Amino acid sequence: MGRLREHKGAILALLERRRASARLLEVAATWPADWRELWDERAGIAEYDGGLSRPEAEEAAFHWLLAELMGEVGINYSPGGIPTARLLGVE
Repeated sequence: MGRLREHKGAILALLERRRASARLLEVAATWPADWRELWDERAGIAEYDGGLSRPEAEEAAFHWLLAELMGEVGINYSPGGIPTARLLGVE
């Protein structure tokens, strides 16, 4: 039981990342095809060229896409400035 308590924070963080990752896939399925293609392409680059796991790459691509879309309407968004779980309502 002591080891579980010792790693509680890491375990909770992992579970939150998994929930956010699953929610991101649900949300991405509702996007227009062109957004989905950009996101998937960017995630592939982050995964294969950046050495990220697929969930990490998808999350990074989500923030990149969000920054691009917001920039088109004049809103400055720093990728990663808001936690993914919060943006997706997972918290």
